[in-house]
Amino acid sequence: AEKSTTRVFDKAGVTAQWLNCPARAGEFVDANCDVPPAPTDLVLHIVPSSQRSSDAVFGVAFVTGSAGAYADIFFDRVQRVHDQDRNISIAALLGSVFAHEIGHLLLGEHSHSRDGLMVGQWRPDQLNKIGKGNLFFDSRDAKRLRVRAAELSTAQTLAMTASESGN
Repeated sequence: AEKSTTRVFDKAGVTAQWLNCPARAGEFVDANCDVPPAPTDLVLHIVPSSQRSSDAVFGVAFVTGSAGAYADIFFDRVQRVHDQDRNISIAALLGSVFAHEIGHLLLGEHSHSRDGLMVGQWRPDQLNKIGKGNLFFDSRDAKRLRVRAAELSTAQTLAMTASESGN
């Protein structure tokens, strides 16, 4: 799924880096995951299911205004679509859901598009493209993502500079 997501973001001109944080008995397996997320980090939780949203919703990004940092992905929805169409791999679909929710985190509220990965509800043609590895951000969204990623990169650099200077 990460490879699929990374490929989607590469096509948009944005580099993704991943840190996996599986937990066992309520403890993270990787000590790096015990560090609180930086202001520029985005956190995806894969949750077993959601009883509150419609079956057509694969995830939810917690966004206020222009951005967010956390999203939940509903695995049961991904599994259901895969069970209905075995031509769509779980990894490809999960990767597209990751990319879509990350798109919301970076682009903010009201970031659904008419075309591409950020369509509000995927129809059979989008699912078919996901199965073939051909659903990407449209050119407008890709440009906005590059701008937002550059802003975050600058913020990260400024934050590290302030921290290193003792401020």
